[in-house]
Order: sequence, then C-alpha cells, then structure tokens
Amino acid sequence: MRCRRACRRAAGVAVALTLLTGGSPAAPAPQRLRWGPCPAEVAAPAGSGLQCTTVRVPLDYAEPAGRSVTIGVSRLAATGPGPRRGVLLLNPGGPGGPGTPMPLWFAAHVPASVRAGYDLIGFDTRGLFTSTPVSCRLSAAQLRHAPVSLPLPHRPFAATAELHRSIAQSCARHAGDLLPTMHTATIARDMDRIRRALGEERISYYGVSYGAHLGAVYAGAFPGRTDRVVLDSAPDARAGWWKALRAFGPGSQQRFPDLTAYVAEREAAYHLGATADQVSETYARLLAEAAARPKKVGQYTVDENVLRQITLQALFADASFPQLADVWRYLAHAPGAPDEAKAEKALVPLQAAVPLEPRIQQIVLPTTLAVLCQDTPWPRSVETYRRAQRHDAWRYPVAGAMTGNIWPCAFWPYRPQEPPWRIGGRGPRNILMLQNRRDPATPYAGARAVRKVLGHRAVMVDAAQGGHGVYGFTADPCANGAATAWLTRGTLPRTDLSCPARGTGR
Repeated sequence: MRCRRACRRAAGVAVALTLLTGGSPAAPAPQRLRWGPCPAEVAAPAGSGLQCTTVRVPLDYAEPAGRSVTIGVSRLAATGPGPRRGVLLLNPGGPGGPGTPMPLWFAAHVPASVRAGYDLIGFDTRGLFTSTPVSCRLSAAQLRHAPVSLPLPHRPFAATAELHRSIAQSCARHAGDLLPTMHTATIARDMDRIRRALGEERISYYGVSYGAHLGAVYAGAFPGRTDRVVLDSAPDARAGWWKALRAFGPGSQQRFPDLTAYVAEREAAYHLGATADQVSETYARLLAEAAARPKKVGQYTVDENVLRQITLQALFADASFPQLADVWRYLAHAPGAPDEAKAEKALVPLQAAVPLEPRIQQIVLPTTLAVLCQDTPWPRSVETYRRAQRHDAWRYPVAGAMTGNIWPCAFWPYRPQEPPWRIGGRGPRNILMLQNRRDPATPYAGARAVRKVLGHRAVMVDAAQGGHGVYGFTADPCANGAATAWLTRGTLPRTDLSCPARGTGR
C-alpha cells in the first residue's frame, strides 16, 4: 500500500510537470468526434446551427489509461467569408456556468467578423450538464440557501455554519470519485484534450470572470498551445478563492454609487430619493423592513438576503437598474409603484440572484463548490468566518455579511490534490485583458495584479465604466474594438490602454 501511494504521488507529479511544459504523458490516439444535434438541456433553438458531441478524458490524469469520463462540447461553425482562422474556445465563468450554449450567446453579442473566422466552441466542465454528471443529493433546505453564502435569517451564526457543514458532508457521501478531480488544473487539462480532439495545434480563447482565471491557468500551463487569448474581468485567485470572493465587498461598495445616482436622477419617476445619499437610505430602510417582515413578489419571497442578492445582481449591468428600481418602488410603496405582477416581471431578469430551480441547482452547486473548495485551501476555523462576517457587514454594507460568511469549503472533505498552477509570464505575447474600472465582482485592483504577474505576455485595456464583463456585455467602443481587432486581425495595443468615460453610460 505504501509503495502504491508513493508511486501514485510520483506519477501525479510527473504528469503535472509534463503538462506544464506542454508535453503529453500518454499521447492517446486522436478521438473521432461525431457531431450531431445538441441534448435538450442545451436548449439550442431549431436552425441555430449549434452542434454537440462529447470528448473522453481521464477521470484522473495521474492514471491516464484508467477510467474515463466525458466532456460535453458544442460547436458553431465559422460563417466566412474568408479563410477560417481556427477555433475559439469559450467559457462563461461561474465556476459552474453552462458552457455548451455559450457559442450562441457569444455569436449574438460580438461582431460578425469574429464569427466569420472562428468555429465557436463551448464546453461543460466535468460534472456539469452534458458532461459526466455529479450530484451531492442536497435537500430542499440546503438548496434554498445555496450557492450564495448568506447568514440564515433570524438564526444564530452556528446554524449557518451547520448548514454548510451538512452540504459538505452530503457531497462527501454522494458525489463519488468524480468530485475530487473537479478543480481548475484538471479542467485546464480537459481543455487541452478538447483541443487535441478538434485536431488543432493551437486554440484561441475567450473567458469571462472565473473563465478568465481558467484561461490564464491554461495559457500558463500550455503556452505553446495558445493562439489569441482574451481574458475578460479576471479575478485574482492567487491568494485563494475566499480572498477573491471577499473582493465583492469593496467592489460592490465602489459600484453602488452608479446605481444610486441613476435612481436619484429619476426621482420624479421613482420617488426613492432626490440625492444619492437619500437613495442609499431608502435601500437601508428596505433591507431592515425585509429582515423584519419578508414580502411576497409574485412567486418570490423577498427577505433581506434576497433583496441584497438582487441588488448585487443589478450592479453587474447598467441595463438592470430600471428593473431593480421598479422592485424597490414596489417594496417601498412609492407613488406610482408597479403592482405585484409588474414588480415580479421586473424581478425576473434578476432571478439569477435568487435560488435556482432545484434540478438545475443540484447540478451547478457541486461544480461551483468543487472548484472553489479544491483549488486552494480555506480557513478551517468557524470563528474566522464569524469575525469576517461581522467585519464585512460593517465595512461593506451594500453586500453585507455575504462576503465574509462561511462556505461549505470550511468543512470540505477533500484537500487540493496538487498546488495551484501558477499564472506567469512565460510564453508568447498573446493575451488581451479587458476590465471595467468599477466591476463589483472582480474589482479593477485584482485584475491589475493579474496583469502584473502575466508580464510581457499580456496587455490590458480598461474601461471607465461599471459592471461585470466587457466584451459583448457593454457598448464601450474602445474596449470592444480592441478585442475585435485582436481576434480578427491579430492586433494588440502597444501598451496598456485606459479607455475614456462615455458620459454616464446610462
């Protein structure tokens, strides 16, 4: 047994070192992909042109000839005219975001010139949707309070901690041997197997949020396999995911004035405050009222946590401000407020911030937790989170205690299988970073830190606007133009570029 464990560790190290230098430990024969209609869960409209297949990858890269699992892959073929440049692999972030539908979203939000030269390739990371599935078999109560980590209303902190302990225990009991392999280093290896199965020597890449971190890891591990890379709204996860997630506190605090200014400028319509400070006071009052007495808005029960979540969700895009203002108007009984049916309709675009359909959440949550909990170590002391929760609730009242609250990662049964793959500057100058200066989720300071680590490999274009996501998410012509020029013509700015503000952007 001792030799077997030692040999396994040695094999894992050898595999990691080989992959980090761009080699292949086993060089399996190329897979023959059979493209066809996508499974129902991809929800590809008829006539969209999206095709799907699966790629087989090792369950454990330390045993490449052992058991395999499947990765669901989608393709939207290049439209032309003109020569096909190659493939553009896409990742929507999360972790846990559905990747197979992403080519359709991307094609609808970027210039036709990008579609012309690339096959757009989406993929569901292992354990997710069209890939080999995993489930923690969580109860309705566990799902109701996950995956966003907020204190249980009207319950002591110990109850919140016990809830997250139970989620970790359920994953340990039910998720099987796939779950421990679901972390960023393995996903990067899966990406290279996808590249190989597609018959491509190099791949271009676009990833947003966690997808930007994943792209940076892949580019560092396989520098010679990357063509043109775009990292949009990158988090700084080098010090661990808990620290990166806590950046939501200062990020949302910096972004919130965009929202309050928007609402105050429309006092005649919204009646929520004539100044930004008055609107902030209204928000604080609504939080207190929702905590004392949750209110029904159609199918949703809006308590303090839900109100905070939908407000944070609205900070992701200026386009969400009107919907959130209508929900606030309804809760505040403001003059001319919409009725309940209209308030519910306004809340629907923000529903990503409230508990998902249980069937979907059973799929997404294990993937999210596996990556966050297994990439980097988390504090194991419950008291650490209690103190952080109190600190963040006082320091960052927009997000409140969410950013410092405890996660199942505090009790996660699996430790990281290997040290995190480092992001670094070794390789060609072929990475374009995009970043909003007032990003609530992945703040500008974190992206700048990642940019510094990437060194000569990268150039960064930042936009003087708020929101999470740049390319395809906003109309900034400077930042979007830089991304399009890079993907279509291979032109990068000579140095880092700061795009000027475009008025209010509203």
